[in-house]
Amino acid sequence: MKKINVLLILFLSIYVSFSQEKEKILTLLYENDDRRIRFNNEIIFIDEFNIGFLEGSSWLVIWQELEYNTRRLHNSLYVYNIDHNNNEIIYRRMLSLKSFDELDNIRRWYGDLHGVTINNDTCQIYDFNGDGYDELLMFRYGSPAPELLIYGFDPRTNRIELFCEAPCHISTNVNQSSPIEFITYKGMRGIKIQNNTAPYSWYFYAWDLNQYRYIKIEEYQKEIEIISEVLNQVIEEEVIIETQEKTNIYNKDSFPLLIMFLIGSGVIVITGLIVVLIKRNMNHKKGEKI
Repeated sequence: MKKINVLLILFLSIYVSFSQEKEKILTLLYENDDRRIRFNNEIIFIDEFNIGFLEGSSWLVIWQELEYNTRRLHNSLYVYNIDHNNNEIIYRRMLSLKSFDELDNIRRWYGDLHGVTINNDTCQIYDFNGDGYDELLMFRYGSPAPELLIYGFDPRTNRIELFCEAPCHISTNVNQSSPIEFITYKGMRGIKIQNNTAPYSWYFYAWDLNQYRYIKIEEYQKEIEIISEVLNQVIEEEVIIETQEKTNIYNKDSFPLLIMFLIGSGVIVITGLIVVLIKRNMNHKKGEKI
């Protein structure tokens, strides 16, 4: 019981300390940022994240502005680097400006990803590339074209940089499945992204540590991988049979079995190729209908 009380007191003290810290940052921004001083914006979201700045602390902030003429609300997403000792803003960058709610399917896609969804539908924050710092992922829907954007901290410049800007298929269909998936492909860590033009093919983007961004590698072809695996398996089994044949070359009973196995292997390969061609044809027709 005493241990539980100690843990509870410790948790409350941490919570109170963080709340006080957040209030200090709010006061600092309201007193020093132009979004408040000149435009009288309100902060509707603020929280601290491990974005990567080497000094001070990193904060994600959403400013909200009420447009005077149209009476529409605009939300601006900012990243701040705050110096606590000198009580000043070291760095800030605006990442997005929105005046509308996201599509329902985009909200669902955020929920399917690892990490935290910011303000219901603004972006997703998580260490997607595995560098130890949080990145910000967002879908940009509208003109000039739908895109996937990922921002993150670049230790070479000590700034927030654009890690990924890739065309991405986003439709108004609420049942559309997510057009992105974080995967390991051919030994490379990255993202599979569905292109925004028919036939809406998938492309793989790998994380390049030297360039510190996602690089487009090639069209993603899962079917080719499946066929390669089948062929490799067939080759391995044929090698085994060939070895057995050499060790028992005068055994006439094994010869018919070998012929049957080779015929069966050929049927498997041909069937796999037919399935791939049918799938590609169906996907092409679906792309024309969308």
